[in-house]
Amino acid sequence: MKLFTYYLLISLPIPFLIWTTYLGSFYFFVSIMAYVLIYRTIVDGERLVYLGHIKRSEIWKVLIPFFTIRYFQDIYFKK
Repeated sequence: MKLFTYYLLISLPIPFLIWTTYLGSFYFFVSIMAYVLIYRTIVDGERLVYLGHIKRSEIWKVLIPFFTIRYFQDIYFKK
């Protein structure tokens, strides 16, 4: 996954998150949790697989707190 595609994918749900603020705090909280725990895990995991840092079967490791911190430079800045 190219860097532009990655940034496009992580910013795509933002209008939906803004919309959920008008529905109430519960829906906003649920949508933020889904974004962080499910969506970003999959997108960040796919980026790490593309860069060759982990295997596709190891995407679940991205759920471990601070696991991606060692790959921060590569995830956000490496083409």
